[in-house]
Amino acid sequence: MSIFKDGFTLMITTHGPGRDFHLKISPLVAKIITGLIVAMLIFVIYLVAVYGRVYYLALQCQRYQRLNEELRISMNNLNKLKQELQVSENFRRKLSNLLGLEKTPLPINIEVIGENKSEKGVKIENFARRDVPSILPVRGFISQSFTPEHPAIDIAAMQGTPVVASADGFVKEVGWDSVYGNYVTLEHGTYSTFYGHLFKADVTKNDRVVTGQVIGYVGSTGVSSSPHLHYGVKLNGRWVDPRTYFVR
Repeated sequence: MSIFKDGFTLMITTHGPGRDFHLKISPLVAKIITGLIVAMLIFVIYLVAVYGRVYYLALQCQRYQRLNEELRISMNNLNKLKQELQVSENFRRKLSNLLGLEKTPLPINIEVIGENKSEKGVKIENFARRDVPSILPVRGFISQSFTPEHPAIDIAAMQGTPVVASADGFVKEVGWDSVYGNYVTLEHGTYSTFYGHLFKADVTKNDRVVTGQVIGYVGSTGVSSSPHLHYGVKLNGRWVDPRTYFVR
């Protein structure tokens, strides 16, 4: 017996006096009712799936909105930092102009004892000797000149700017000093050069170096208020003004 072949009867019985209600359902109507129930179940399942998908997409949308807001805030902070750096750079330039700080090395007159040669001729001759420290070891401007109390020059530059050997030679010492921080000392025959306040050295003791070779990077280690290179030159063990030997 099957309700789809024989149909069925829906009977409602009262507990009190009265007639019972009988409703005969034909096989066709039974099939239709069953189909409607199945269709409704499928529709409900579909609605639940669609709602779940919409809910998931809504959560993702909120997440992306938060990320977009964080990115917008980060971009605003980056733009503010860029503006502050620009203001700082403009202030530095104005201060340099106001104080008359040198942006290029100033030539210093030298005396050649026992020889009748011009300063230019001596510098050219020195430059031909690659063991004479004749180039500026870092791109920057001289913020402090050579004096008896400060027997070297300070060259202001951005942290991380490459520092190069000012002459051919070898690395005599790489170390740390409480005043000059990370430093490198090079030997060039009768000359020696000192590079202080480095962020880090890029050579090791006894390395051979050539003019223009990177030996370290500008920093602010040791006793220093801002990034710069402390550059000193010795001739026969005596400190001399490095600018005396600059050719380029």
